[in-house]
Amino acid sequence: MASRVCLIAAALFAAILCRSAPAEPQQLPADLNGWALASIDFVFKEEYKSAEEEAKKITRAYPDHPAGYFFMAAVAEAWMQRYQSNKREAEFYRFCDQAVEKAEKILAADPNDDWARFFQAAPRATKAPSRRATSATSRPSATAGRASPSS
Repeated sequence: MASRVCLIAAALFAAILCRSAPAEPQQLPADLNGWALASIDFVFKEEYKSAEEEAKKITRAYPDHPAGYFFMAAVAEAWMQRYQSNKREAEFYRFCDQAVEKAEKILAADPNDDWARFFQAAPRATKAPSRRATSATSRPSATAGRASPSS
């Protein structure tokens, strides 16, 4: 679970470092940045309701920004991995799609917006078919790790 969030954070860092223009990195608004970091922190603590509340603050304050939807998807993803459940899968995909949609609108107006590029790409990567570690076929069986009777 935490590895997914670390991967996303690393991708975010790389997106800013790999800018082609030598200009200053674009900054997120301080309150949005604070809520995003708090949401990630709560995910690491497995306090999913609190993580969601922080992400909801972003969507309420910045409804046209993809960040809040992205972090809502991240919380749903972490919850599903923690509880080995697909119960929140539709919600996860809906938030990913909303993040991509919001990012694309920003990119239509400013194709050089690095944050919009990140929030467009990260949900797509997270939605990749191989990401579903919570499917019934990938769960360890109750007998995994035990010697079989014939051995």
